[in-house]
Amino acid sequence: MPDYDLKVALKRINEKPFNFVLIKGGTSDQVVVSPKPIGPKQLNPVMEECGDGKRIAKGLCMWEQNAEGNQFTFATKVPPSPTWEKMITVVFRESKCTTYLPIVMRQLAEDESDEVSTEEGEIDSAVTAVEQAGPAPASAAFPQTSPVVEVVVPPAPPVAPPSAAPDPLALFTERLKALMPKIKEAIVAASPAAQAIKVKVGEAGEVAKKKDFLSANRALDDVEGLLKNGAAASAPTAKPEPKPAATDVDEEPKEIPLSTYLMGRANLRKAREAVEQGLKDLQAAILAKAADEPFFSDVEAKSQKLFDYLVPIDDSVATKLDAAGISPDPELQAGLNKQVRALIQKQLSALRGHALAPFLEKNPFGSFMIRQPLESTLTTLDQQLS
Repeated sequence: MPDYDLKVALKRINEKPFNFVLIKGGTSDQVVVSPKPIGPKQLNPVMEECGDGKRIAKGLCMWEQNAEGNQFTFATKVPPSPTWEKMITVVFRESKCTTYLPIVMRQLAEDESDEVSTEEGEIDSAVTAVEQAGPAPASAAFPQTSPVVEVVVPPAPPVAPPSAAPDPLALFTERLKALMPKIKEAIVAASPAAQAIKVKVGEAGEVAKKKDFLSANRALDDVEGLLKNGAAASAPTAKPEPKPAATDVDEEPKEIPLSTYLMGRANLRKAREAVEQGLKDLQAAILAKAADEPFFSDVEAKSQKLFDYLVPIDDSVATKLDAAGISPDPELQAGLNKQVRALIQKQLSALRGHALAPFLEKNPFGSFMIRQPLESTLTTLDQQLS
């Protein structure tokens, strides 16, 4: 294409998702990727070059980690067609973009948007948004009755001439960037506070774009609190400090914080709900694929068996966890903890050995969050009680 180079466009994608459009033309096909929503101005010349081209798929493309490693992924709102994967693969080979092959296609979750409007990903978007906003007027960033601003701006490394006050935009951006590694770590680890962290980071970015850096920094204060509390709730409990010699006893039961029991029960409930939603999404994708088939009713009936995967996950772990949490006797509590861990291993074995497990891990209808939530939550709780 004269004004579009797929190879150059792909090189700009790192950890940040891009928009993509797949075009089928009379003379050739093409994949258009862009950090911003792809409109007619960008799309029409490419479709014309393809020979009366038509858009047949759109969504996001990005690098994603899966069981096979870090793979280039295309995600669409509707269940992806195998034909799309073949077309994209051919385009990549013809454009000498084979380093991105083999590609993976999956369906976007209900809460995932099929468009991004900046060059950044879900969390990094806040950084780019405020960086592109430009220097903020002091009166907008720090409202006050007097135009004097030097007394409210905290000291920072000079980013302007010595006589100028530090730019509140730069201060906010540096703070957000410093928090970004921990934010990403919490999101990847699916910590209990992950969703709240995402919301607060997005809120910080939005108010920063409006030059309200007081509110933006308050939102980052909340993010720091969530990171601290979320890490404490989801991380394996550290071994207690040795007690003074007068009370030190060999083989003394390990003290487990009450929060471990409370958060453990809450996380188990959330994980089960997440798996149930993943199964519903998979069922919907299967039914959508068979919608026009004469055997639809048979597929609909059989798809209900997907929910058999949750049958081994009963309330036994939560019930025993409650008993251990309220036990006033350390030795009795330690014994109950062992029983909880035994039940956890039983449920983990049931999940991993279930007849549906291989199909849920790799199915032809897309990528769905099914096995991971429960396995991760049960494994973390087992470590905390060890």
